Amino acid sequence: GRGQIHASATRTETALTLRIGDDGPGLTSEVVQRMFEPFFTTKHQGTGLGLVTARKILEAHNGTLELENAPHGGAIATVTVSPPGAPARRQSGSAARMDRRASRR
Repeated sequence: GRGQIHASATRTETALTLRIGDDGPGLTSEVVQRMFEPFFTTKHQGTGLGLVTARKILEAHNGTLELENAPHGGAIATVTVSPPGAPARRQSGSAARMDRRASRR
């Protein structure tokens, strides 16, 4: 069978947040620890530059990229972008949450 992808968007006065999730196997603890390292990949012909590049582009535009395991399986990518002139956004402490969730797998 095919998995499902779910997407949502929310907007506040200070940010636009896009959340994209799936019902796949989620992220292993190794992936959680290394996914933003240049050249780390889980794909046979991957370059390991996709997430690194996406995160750098978002940070250059006052945004963030976070990936975590969903509470009931699958993974969630959260992209948040603030308008120009808004206070700079910082990556949240999601890495610790991801480590705990990944270790359950």
